[in-house]
Amino acid sequence: MRTLYRLFGLLAFALCGLAPSAWATHVRAGEITARRVSDQTLTYEVTLTIYCDYQNGKDATDRQDSATLCFGDGSAVEVVPRQGFPGGIIDVGNNTRRLVFKTTHTFSAPGTYTISVGIENRNANTINITDGNSVSKPFYVESTLLINSFLGLNNTPVMNNPPVDFEACTGQRYIHNPNAFDADGDSLAYHITQSKTTQLGQSCNGFVIPSFVQPTLVPNCAGQNEALTGPATYSINARTGDLIWDAPKCAGQYNVAFVIEEWRNGIKIGEITRDMQIIVRDCQNKRPTIEVPADICVEAGKPVNFTVRATDPDGNRLTISSTGSVYKLSPAGIDLIKAPFATFTVPTQPQATPGTGTFAWQTSCDHIRALPYEVLFKVGDSPGSVQPSLVDSKTVRIRVVAPAPTGLRITSGSATAGFTLAWDAYPCQITGAQIIIYRKQGCTNLTPDVCNPGPPPGYVEVARVPATQTTYTDNNGLRPNTEYSYRLVAVFPGANNLTQFYSTFSAQACQLRPNQLLYITNVTVDNTGTADGQITVKWTRP
Repeated sequence: MRTLYRLFGLLAFALCGLAPSAWATHVRAGEITARRVSDQTLTYEVTLTIYCDYQNGKDATDRQDSATLCFGDGSAVEVVPRQGFPGGIIDVGNNTRRLVFKTTHTFSAPGTYTISVGIENRNANTINITDGNSVSKPFYVESTLLINSFLGLNNTPVMNNPPVDFEACTGQRYIHNPNAFDADGDSLAYHITQSKTTQLGQSCNGFVIPSFVQPTLVPNCAGQNEALTGPATYSINARTGDLIWDAPKCAGQYNVAFVIEEWRNGIKIGEITRDMQIIVRDCQNKRPTIEVPADICVEAGKPVNFTVRATDPDGNRLTISSTGSVYKLSPAGIDLIKAPFATFTVPTQPQATPGTGTFAWQTSCDHIRALPYEVLFKVGDSPGSVQPSLVDSKTVRIRVVAPAPTGLRITSGSATAGFTLAWDAYPCQITGAQIIIYRKQGCTNLTPDVCNPGPPPGYVEVARVPATQTTYTDNNGLRPNTEYSYRLVAVFPGANNLTQFYSTFSAQACQLRPNQLLYITNVTVDNTGTADGQITVKWTRP
């Protein structure tokens, strides 16, 4: 009997020990972001966002009340509670729930730090974790920060599009775009990486899953692309962030991951990783398609309006949506730009094919930026309960350019005093902005290109004045009886004043500088003589 009790006790202990793993087969995707909250101390708000399978892992999702974060600086790990617990479970569609874990951390000194998290365990039965035991591999993601006073303050990008468009059909192209935005104006670059894991019970030390393979390299699952013109491909566009698998061959669940790098002034200053799932099914449903306009350039203060259209080859009803930093309240719960915000309206959701949506945005000086805003438009079909909903997406890049200075005129000009210029008060009074005065000989008709702002070709810079100034007198190297053309350009400091970007150039002000009066400046008797006398005479330049 005593032996039997002992066996029951051991069994109970074993079951209790396995319980957390049994509960935790739910993590579908996730990433870590960081936001600098002080310009005096190295304090960051660190946010872990995970996306959970609520259909097959409801209990595990409900019990995920905390996550253990490592900060990569030698400090102790921190158990971060779930926001809103016991609530805070946000339905983002497609049987997926978003959980957020947020804390602040102060680094002791500048340096390069990797913030990481490990959560037990991944979903079971992931095909490209080929040992067939993906449930035993903890979910792991990390982000890297470079803290350097010479490069200025930095925040990681945020991803506006949650990874809920994870369903794909065999033989059809799959696409996902994170719709990342960097509030500092840093350049972003994307590349594929491998999913990582960590040791059970650990959070800080990640390593590539030994058995992980890229989706197109799974044995007997290479296949062909959707158009049947070549082998299947799996890649991410380094510039746009479009993650495309064209096209899956084998049904099943896959894990993929990609990195978003931040670059400033030619220096890589950080990166974040998104790890996510793609679920491929054998299905008859055909994916919808969405049509958007070409990339747009607009001067600040002018509106942007356009219509997007979507169709479905099976005649299914469509849900059209849009994400981006231009809308109020990003998925991070904060406004990424200043008002006025953009709007995207649809007549009804879902709507019959072909479907439409209308984008509208009144831009302002607060929206001027060196890099374009990327607005993602996505369509999902509604094929019914048997077939999976498929998605297509496209991105419109909207560049808001500073307006050209206006009202440039020459108010006075003389042979001795030069030219006095005047112009209208510049509408975009942004800290650090300047007006650059450009000049050339001769009048030239030029048409500015909003998509390529900057100095007018053939002109040279004469001076720079604060953007608050509206006059300037030029008397530097001017020649009489010469026609001069002037143009103005506004220039703005870039991220942390390490770069600069320009407005378009103004209309020209052109005028002839009058002649000087001719007068003798020198008479010298060089030599006297009846045959070889010589006098030197000098006068003003004609």
